This record gives sequence, structure tokens and C-alpha cells, in this order.
Amino acid sequence: MYGCIFPICVKGSPPWNPRLRSYQSGTSDITKTKAYREYEQVKNNSISYEDEDLFKKFTKRISGKNDVIGEFEKGLQDVKNDDVRTLLEQAKSRVVFEEWNSQKSRYDFRTHKIKYSKDADRSTIAHELFHEVFDTYRMYEDDFITNSLQIDFDKIITNAQKQNKSIAGYLFSKYPDAFYINSEFQLRMHKNYRGISDIIHGLTKGKVFLGYGHSKKEYWLQHKILENETFAQYGRIMYNQDEKVMDMFKEVFTETNREIAERLEGMIK
Repeated sequence: MYGCIFPICVKGSPPWNPRLRSYQSGTSDITKTKAYREYEQVKNNSISYEDEDLFKKFTKRISGKNDVIGEFEKGLQDVKNDDVRTLLEQAKSRVVFEEWNSQKSRYDFRTHKIKYSKDADRSTIAHELFHEVFDTYRMYEDDFITNSLQIDFDKIITNAQKQNKSIAGYLFSKYPDAFYINSEFQLRMHKNYRGISDIIHGLTKGKVFLGYGHSKKEYWLQHKILENETFAQYGRIMYNQDEKVMDMFKEVFTETNREIAERLEGMIK
């Protein structure tokens, strides 16, 4: 089920590799998908998705300005989910923000600081604030979303097995527009789907990497870390309000989405 996540994860695999047959999208083979067409375009251009992302980070750095907190506050006013918006506002009032030189952002529960990188975007602030909510409400003390995540993961595996696909292959066949194929012919999720990629990475203990996750092997072995990250990624997704991403999250993680929504409603009351 895990193994080589996706046949095209083999560096340099040609598009005619016969092993690609098991990763058909509907009745079309991979060469007829939008992701493959985009891959062909990337091959013929000097800039890829990853390059564009790096370019944005570079221009932000040389400008010397990153008012990510201000950008977050502006976006917060537009969040339609009242429970999510209220929790983000409350969490923001409890923390101190600090820009630091690390490439990664993090919430420090000891100092109640959110340390954000120079490259952080506003959704990262929402993500870190939901880590604060998870800690403040001591969600690590019960089985919050533990069982729901297992139910959803079992459903993913069952559906993938029915189609004789890997987890990545199943998700790609069901949500092809969420993916692209990079210049090394590796399957990756678009940046706005990074929360889903991270949760899949955690559910598989780091075996299925779709572009976003946590590189340290021991990371997912920490107590309640999968639940913590899932909750934080939910906060990011609800803050961003990308309808396609929210729909995919609700479909893939049906039980988890329901339980989080119910818990949030109870927390506000």
C-alpha cells in the first residue's frame, strides 16, 4: 500500500512506463490528465512550480518587508466560519509574535510565542494559532479526533485497495486537479492543498509524501502530534477558504471534519 508511493516517484521514469497503468484517472491514462499536461509545459520552460514559490520568497526577502501579521488580520475579517474566526481572534490575543531566522514557523507553548519565518504567509499564522488553541484547551488529554482519523484512514485504504491503487494513486485519480507532476516526474500536491498533504504524511508515518510534511522521521512518533497537526491544518484550511480544498478535506476526512466542527462549536459556547 505504501511502498513506492507512486510509480512516477522514481526519478527519471519515462511517461510510457508500463507501471503507470494502475494510476489511471477515470478512464484516461496519466498522460491525459491536467497534471501531466502541466508537467509537459514545465519541461519546456525554465521555471517550475517550486521555482515560482522560491521566487516569491526571494522577492519578499529583498524587499525587507513581511507584514504577515497585518495580512493575517485583514484576512481574518473575511473568515466566514464564526467559530474559526472567534478562536483565531482569541488565540491571537494570548500570544506574542516574533520573527526569527529559521526557515520554519512554530508555536512555543512554553513562552506562548509564535515564531514565524521571514517567508511565512498569513495562513501559516492561522495554522500556528490553532496549535495554540490545541494546547490551551488541552486537547492532547483526550482522544479528540484520534478515532475519527483512524476511521477516515481506513476508508482511504479500503477505497485505494478496491481500485488496486496506492494511497497517492487513489487520491490522484479522485482529485487530479489537486496535483501536479514536478520536473523530476514526482507527484506533488499544489501549495493550497498542503494541509491535506501533511495529514496524509502523518497518517502513513512519513511513508506517503506528496510535497508537504515533516522531514524528521521521529516527528510523527510524538504524543498526539498527528491530532495536533490535523487540527492546525484544519485551521489553515478554514482560514484560507479555498472551496475546492475544503471540499476535498470534508470528503477525505469526513469523520475528522465532523468531530472538529462539533468541538469548535462547543468551545465557543
